[in-house]
Amino acid sequence: MFFDRFDPSDIDPRHLVGREKDRRWLTELLARYLGLGGEPVGRAVCVSGEKGVGKSILTRAVLEDLKQTFSSRTLFLAVDCRSCHERRGVLSAIANEVVRELDSLRRATAVVPEPLMATAQLLSTVARFDDVELKMAHEQVRQFKAAAELGGSRALLGVLKLQFGLSVELTEKQSQSLSGVIRFDDQGLSAALDALFRDIRAQDFDVVLYIDNIDELRHEYRTDELREKVRRDVEGILSLTRSPIGLVLNVRTYYSGVVPREISNRRVLRPLQANVLLEVLAHRVAEERADVREALGTGPGAATVAALAAAAPTTLAFLRWVKFLFEEDHLAAGRLRAGFADFLESYYATVEIETLRALAVVFPAPHQLVPMNDVLRACGENRAVFEQMQDRQVVLPGDFWNPTRFALDPELYFMHPATELD
Repeated sequence: MFFDRFDPSDIDPRHLVGREKDRRWLTELLARYLGLGGEPVGRAVCVSGEKGVGKSILTRAVLEDLKQTFSSRTLFLAVDCRSCHERRGVLSAIANEVVRELDSLRRATAVVPEPLMATAQLLSTVARFDDVELKMAHEQVRQFKAAAELGGSRALLGVLKLQFGLSVELTEKQSQSLSGVIRFDDQGLSAALDALFRDIRAQDFDVVLYIDNIDELRHEYRTDELREKVRRDVEGILSLTRSPIGLVLNVRTYYSGVVPREISNRRVLRPLQANVLLEVLAHRVAEERADVREALGTGPGAATVAALAAAAPTTLAFLRWVKFLFEEDHLAAGRLRAGFADFLESYYATVEIETLRALAVVFPAPHQLVPMNDVLRACGENRAVFEQMQDRQVVLPGDFWNPTRFALDPELYFMHPATELD
């Protein structure tokens, strides 16, 4: 039997079950900010938690709720760092989102001044370049000036002039006489984005920027040099906490040490109870065939599903276990050991299964941290194997910025001797 629609990784807000207290906290916090008005101020919020605990679906559900009330004067921007590479990609994605949202507001009959739209389009264009000839860059500026009759007083235009020497005041003849190359560096682009947000706020629009999976921007922590490069990238993005926007960050707990102290609005999502996980599953399979729902809810596999819910550390781990074991016909009593063996062969085909087993028993309890040397010994003192385990995220650092102790991937808790399922 196979599922027709069920996808464990689906973060459609309609699938959110439970989390009422967390949802209310985040909704009220952002709603109060959007209702402030007056002088341009910002508010930053951080939602953290373990891999797969439900940060993304919670935040998306809250933003969908807020759109029902505030969409007429608010830009809701969402950027997933998994689809970006380095700080530059995130900044470019944000600039593109601003243009998309302004256009959406305009099509929804909001009055979006043409100069504001043009400056946003200008930044979106500039953010695509690394190095570009001066005369070509000024040609881009001149085209947007012609389209919107821009003056030089807007905040973004001032930053472009200060950071990159770009001016809307140059004539075509002056632009063509320029020579040399200009570099659109990340620091300058961050300042330009901040200025654009101030221009948007000056037109009485609000901005909510949601940055998801910032820990996936770069997942390189093996050396001090790599970690420092990651820190510079992330801190450059987090400089937007000083902008007049509502900034929502989703980050794994082990990565949260980089979050500025100034962000006092923080929420750690705890794992859901087993009974709630069963509700999550029932909601997600509500549109499946009747025989599928019966097999999971009242059939022979129901008791096994309940046992999985009791053992699962995160929502994602539970849903992935259920989907695989159900479709491979391993939910019957006494079949879980063989089912999880197939799970390992399917999802960890390039990894030695015996190494995974050796790793699992190193941890006193599935959720506890162990010193790096213990993990290395479980890998046969083989650095290459240890690095493979890190690359596959079989083991995760307890603290990304000080990786001296490691945790087992929650989706592998079933391997630990203390997890009794069969």
